[in-house]
Amino acid sequence: MQYERNSNGKSSKGVRLILFLTVCLLCMLAMVGCTAGKQTDLQAAQAYSETEPTEVDKAVSVNDLRAEGTAVVLAVDEKNFSIRFVSIENGGEYSLSYDGLTEFADSYGEVKVPGQFKAGDAVDLIVSVHSKIIRKMSLKMGTFALENITDYEINVNRGVFTYQGVNYKISEDTLLVSDGERIRYRDIDDGDALTVIGYGHDVYSINRLSGTGYVRITGQESFKGGWIELGDIITQITDEMILEVPEGSYTMMISYNRFGGSKSLQVSRGKETVVDVSDLKGELLKTGKILFTFEPAQASPAVMIDGNEAEISGAVELEYGVHTMDIQAVGYRSVHRVISVGEPMAYINITLEAASVSENTSKVTKKSEKVDADKLPQSFKSSTKKDDQTENMDEETKKVSSSPTLYIDGPSGAEVYFDGFYKGVAPCSFDKVSGTHVITLKEDGYRTKHYTLTLSADGDETYSFADLIKREVKTEDDEEGEED
Repeated sequence: MQYERNSNGKSSKGVRLILFLTVCLLCMLAMVGCTAGKQTDLQAAQAYSETEPTEVDKAVSVNDLRAEGTAVVLAVDEKNFSIRFVSIENGGEYSLSYDGLTEFADSYGEVKVPGQFKAGDAVDLIVSVHSKIIRKMSLKMGTFALENITDYEINVNRGVFTYQGVNYKISEDTLLVSDGERIRYRDIDDGDALTVIGYGHDVYSINRLSGTGYVRITGQESFKGGWIELGDIITQITDEMILEVPEGSYTMMISYNRFGGSKSLQVSRGKETVVDVSDLKGELLKTGKILFTFEPAQASPAVMIDGNEAEISGAVELEYGVHTMDIQAVGYRSVHRVISVGEPMAYINITLEAASVSENTSKVTKKSEKVDADKLPQSFKSSTKKDDQTENMDEETKKVSSSPTLYIDGPSGAEVYFDGFYKGVAPCSFDKVSGTHVITLKEDGYRTKHYTLTLSADGDETYSFADLIKREVKTEDDEEGEED
């Protein structure tokens, strides 16, 4: 009996020990399970971060399984609910999807639709890391946009884009786009219309809105020496004519000796358009009337148009096309001006500039008769021998007068470029170089104009061109109307 009692006691103790160990084990398993459960999201994020990084990963930062970052829109595919982006950091491309829950907005939070985003827009993104679906996309706050500009300079070697005297930073990673396709810096020609978007002084994107094409003129033999006007270009007609002009629709005017006419044409980017003008040689030109006014009113100028004296007291009737006008008045600088006639009635106001003392003296000396020195008072008689100072002054005068000058009198306020080199703001003057040259006139808010001139080797020449044409600027009401 004693044995049984001892055996039962030992059994009870063993059972209690087993139960205690079982409870401890269960507690430990429960604690491990809780810890593992808490670590699930962190392990997933860590596993994601340890995978090979994609372009999306490079462009954004991970925060609680959502990605936030800035990118540039390359193309929106509304049919397949996807948008292609370019990284602002390395220029890499990647695509993201969107769905019915994606929020689209402008920089102020106003609702937009995907189709309202265009190539080159800088946007802030919030993206679901695992699904790669955009949760929110909005225009980046604080970006600048230089829209539809043509008067700019691009220096790829220095990495500088210049507009209105302000320098912006560009690089190989800057997005260059045209018609939804990426292009290179060498694809951008002078005069191409651009929209530039950036932040601070960094350029994120350059969108080429329009390019240039080429117009080859044929059948112009009957019009040699006449004039052709195509968009902003006014030039004399030569044997081989290829003109580079911005893409678009044009009405080209051609004239010579009362004959000529106009032709409509379409210029495409990077392509050559051939225009045969031989059928215009038998077409008599239309005429328009011009009323001239001069300032100051008392100047009483003599006016020559195309080498013929013009009666300016009333309206002057001229053929449609380009004409040259020479104006001379006592006490004022001579003016050589190119005018274009293309409407039934027009008004032209010309401001004459007073001649300098040296110019007046030169003109008077040429017109004065030679006077015998013996008939002058003793105090006016000239010496037969010049002193050294007078000889030196004469030499300096010869040096100054040996270089003829080209004067550009108008339009006032326009920047003047001679064969692409900046010369000043009209009215201005600079050394004249004989031969055929291109004068370019630019002014903010106005269309750029190009004139081809053939300059003689001798004598000063003065040109005053027609006023520049204002660019059409869309108002907010116009844009809202287009959206409607």
